Amino acid sequence: MPTAKPGTVTLIGSGEMTDAMARVYRVILGRIPGDARAVFLDTPAGFQLNADEISERAVDYFRTRLAIPLAVASFKDRRTLDDEVLDANLRLIARADLIFAGPGSPTYTVSQWQGHPVFVTCVRRLHDGAHLIFASAAAIAMSRFTLPVYEIYKVGADPHWVDGLDLLGPFGMPLAIMPHWNNAEGGTHDTRFCFMGAPRLAILERQLPEGVAILGIDEYTACILDLQANTGSVLGAGGVTIRRQGRDAVYLSGASFSLDALRTIGASPAARESRAPVPDAPPAPSLADELQRVRLLLERQPDDLAAGLFALYRLARALESATDAEQAQDARHVLAAGLSRLAQAAGDSDVAAPYVALCVAVRDELRKAGLWAQADAIRERLLALGIVLEDTPGGTRWRRRQGAKHTERSGQT
Repeated sequence: MPTAKPGTVTLIGSGEMTDAMARVYRVILGRIPGDARAVFLDTPAGFQLNADEISERAVDYFRTRLAIPLAVASFKDRRTLDDEVLDANLRLIARADLIFAGPGSPTYTVSQWQGHPVFVTCVRRLHDGAHLIFASAAAIAMSRFTLPVYEIYKVGADPHWVDGLDLLGPFGMPLAIMPHWNNAEGGTHDTRFCFMGAPRLAILERQLPEGVAILGIDEYTACILDLQANTGSVLGAGGVTIRRQGRDAVYLSGASFSLDALRTIGASPAARESRAPVPDAPPAPSLADELQRVRLLLERQPDDLAAGLFALYRLARALESATDAEQAQDARHVLAAGLSRLAQAAGDSDVAAPYVALCVAVRDELRKAGLWAQADAIRERLLALGIVLEDTPGGTRWRRRQGAKHTERSGQT
């Protein structure tokens, strides 16, 4: 049974090793007294040939973004791990204040950790007050019912669930956890809902037992579940959706909710509820929602460049289908001001490069939509910061103005 003082479980929708998520880790580290002992588990990607590269990237991320060491507890394959290495890894996990696992395969993770001392030790640390962070594939594996994403989306298996690790079941929350909830990589086809799209989601929902909630987490978004305080909170660029039997409760970045919402959905002023079934096609982004999202981010996370630009990009897309002239004008002002503010936050350092590239991408979207004044405003604000945009037949390129540190990049990604 859980102790009276369990820790937190943080579930991340995607972008777990980006600037957008650094604030999430800092929030969690702020809860740990003294020097945090952080451990990375490489199991979710253990079958991949580049598994060690992923671990090295995580170590480098924690060192450069968070200024703390990250130990790697390597557990790629339960069939080949010798007892001496296993014992060393278990000791690392047993002393950890923060345990982190991320990309890979959810079903592989389940097959490796189910009933194994590695996962048992992680659960014990959670009950003793440690902080567990699971992103992407690792987050899916924590479900009571785990989604075999690759098998369905890439191989063509019928929509189905498999038994998961059920991390939160003992706390009364049997969940089907689905990161990448708002994914749009498909372009011409629906890849929302963790790449399943609406038709498959409808089938999957019917397969879930009564009382099991779907917890959908947008990309570049974190859902922090504080088990002791019985509260959940949302940070990042998007929102968190709690869905059960066709009813959604949506919590945008900055909102908090009682974990009772994951046991039985209840009314909350911080959530937007609907009883309609999932739509067959992605709805047009709501300009009002995107305006609210940007304003919250600029107010509460002013230095979170990646999350802010992602939100501004969504706002620019929503402007394409705006029908309310007054609201559209308001959005254009917010878009211009937000881009200027984030560009200033990026400063003259080399880390500005990806953010300038995103500004270029937003400008391209505005030009496609015929919003020439807003596109020109981005160019002018970047120029004021020493960034020159050059439109060429091969796409927009940017460079630093003479006198600034020289850099030249293509705006295309």
